[in-house]
Amino acid sequence: MPTLFDVDRLLGPAELARLIGVSRQRVSQLAQKPTFPAPLAVLEMGSVWALGDLTAWAERTGRALNLDALQPAPVEAEGDNG
Repeated sequence: MPTLFDVDRLLGPAELARLIGVSRQRVSQLAQKPTFPAPLAVLEMGSVWALGDLTAWAERTGRALNLDALQPAPVEAEGDNG
């Protein structure tokens, strides 16, 4: 299992749901399966996983990942538009 210093990206349940295209409830169900990667840490807000562990899991199980879903939404500048 990687340590926090080895991880380039951490995902919580909401990000994981977007990544694999399921609901957060389904993420909870998947996380209970023995074939699903163990979380890197369990925090008060929920579990966090390493993106690398999830990528390896997706490759093993043939699940597609939507990496574009992890991109932050564009921020619109405030101010005078006119």
